Amino acid sequence: MTQTNTSTPPVTVESLRSGRWRQSSGCNTCFELSERLRSLAREAASENNSVEAAGLDLLAGLCEMGLDADSGKGPFHPFVVMNGRRSLLPDDLSPEEVSAVAALADEEDVPAILRARLADVAWLRTNPRAPQFARVAIDAYVANSPTPDAWFHGQCEEWARAIGLCRELRRDGVEKHLAIEKTLVANVLSESTTQPRFIHSVAQLIASCGMGKSSRAEIAAVLEAAAQEPEEQFDWDASRNLLLESAKWFNRAGDEAAAARATSKAAETWAAEATFYESRPGIGPLMAGMCHESAIQLLRTIPRQYRESFNVDERVSNHKKAVRECNERAADATVPFVGELIDLTNLAEASRAAVSGKDAWQALSAFVRVVTPTPPAHWRDHAGEAMKQYPLQSLFSNVHYSKDGRLVARSPGLDFGDTGSAAWQRAVENRAIQNHSIFQGIAVQGAILPALDAISLDHRFPEAVFVELAARSPAVPHGRERIFGRGLCAGYRRDFAIAVHLLTPQVEHLVRVHIVAAGGETRKLDPSSGVQTEIGLSALIELPEVTKVFGETLAFELQAVFCDSAGPNLRNSLAHGLLDDDDMFSAASVYAWWLTLRLIMLPLMNMQAAKATAPAQPGDGTS
Repeated sequence: MTQTNTSTPPVTVESLRSGRWRQSSGCNTCFELSERLRSLAREAASENNSVEAAGLDLLAGLCEMGLDADSGKGPFHPFVVMNGRRSLLPDDLSPEEVSAVAALADEEDVPAILRARLADVAWLRTNPRAPQFARVAIDAYVANSPTPDAWFHGQCEEWARAIGLCRELRRDGVEKHLAIEKTLVANVLSESTTQPRFIHSVAQLIASCGMGKSSRAEIAAVLEAAAQEPEEQFDWDASRNLLLESAKWFNRAGDEAAAARATSKAAETWAAEATFYESRPGIGPLMAGMCHESAIQLLRTIPRQYRESFNVDERVSNHKKAVRECNERAADATVPFVGELIDLTNLAEASRAAVSGKDAWQALSAFVRVVTPTPPAHWRDHAGEAMKQYPLQSLFSNVHYSKDGRLVARSPGLDFGDTGSAAWQRAVENRAIQNHSIFQGIAVQGAILPALDAISLDHRFPEAVFVELAARSPAVPHGRERIFGRGLCAGYRRDFAIAVHLLTPQVEHLVRVHIVAAGGETRKLDPSSGVQTEIGLSALIELPEVTKVFGETLAFELQAVFCDSAGPNLRNSLAHGLLDDDDMFSAASVYAWWLTLRLIMLPLMNMQAAKATAPAQPGDGTS
């Protein structure tokens, strides 16, 4: 997987110091800087200056690296991973290149954005460690004050990395750590800071780093107040996120009553959004129902001693009634959708084209649609027809073994005169699941991975992007946003082992939460002991509420991928430690990650489509 630096001639201190990298001033982000340095490298190569070109290429590679301070696998990740190779990482540098980078970090005229990378790499690779490089990197990372425009283009990750470096320095970093904390807290509390999303993100960073302990109540109050403006502009997502973050800060301050108030207000934003969708045609009732379900989830998190104050029980009852009404209206409004057929030989090319050259939201939206899941009736009809066409395959008993030799499923020989029997239906279901497993391999190799390669070339999504998607999606249960975000980000970076471990149990919890919101029962009672236990995903999928909430197609997809012994059975195999290294990076694991991203993205895409296509009404904020 590694790609080492094999530049010829080698990069030296002199080649970097004399380089034309000084012409790269004015770049505002590392990505901008890397593109400028690549351009200068090509210019040097065209002049047959291979020494300078090699140095510029090295600097460009260092600037291309993604920065993710809390990944747990080092602060940097490769810009791209493709076809068994990856782009540059600090470990790829030779000792001579490390020396050259360290020397350049000390140059006075190096721009802060480049100096931070150079010094950070020198700190990571110099042996023994040289604390002066960490100090230089910290100062360079925080050289520019936080601003809303820069914060969401890499500045957040740079400040988080600076905090991490302070902690690595231990006592030597305390003073700088306190200065960073003071600056960040001041940005949240400042009256001149009016961008709600910026306030929210800075407050999240402060909390994740354990800062702001003496200002918890003040930060909570600012976040709660900041939620009013986006709510008035019908930006319920932004308002809700601010209120939920405010509730966390109130809890940290020990003010549970205020936290309950903020949570109650957040539930009201779901109710307001539901009202918006209820009057919309098409998928409006479906989206309204999801909003009501999300409101129920939030209200149930309010501690019992505060529920009477905020009329929680009555509100939950009203939301449940609204969910039933919305589901009935949605069923009446359902229309069939038929996607275009794509020639399999052109699938990879079409998938790449579908996501390329788009902005971040459009690219992700296109990515979760590069494959269109097929209704279960297609798989079952196809399976039944194949069994009738080739009856010898089904006349005798069939057994299914796992790859370690365990018998995991058995299908008895069938009587073709009784195609309505339970045995026939189960055999059809097994064949349908097996066919879907083949489809997963085709979809992953022909569409999902090619599209992921293309989207990775155009965008570098930090973990925060996926956490925010999860936080905004009504599909994700409250309190699980960071876990979903981290799992989705791991898959985006092709670490499907981490993605499967994080997302599989969370998908089960997601299904359970939505079943409960729809009025279903997910627990079983032992009559002898009175102990209640949660039933597993395999049993949950059989409940009628699953089809009601997720629809037939998605319910079948969840069954086929996660919890049927005729398929990958990822949930049970993972829970019992049966997945090996190959399984973690199999087509089933990739498909499970993509399906989870699709599950989270679709409600957001539907909401945006409903807002964009519905005719504006007076005062609804869509004009």
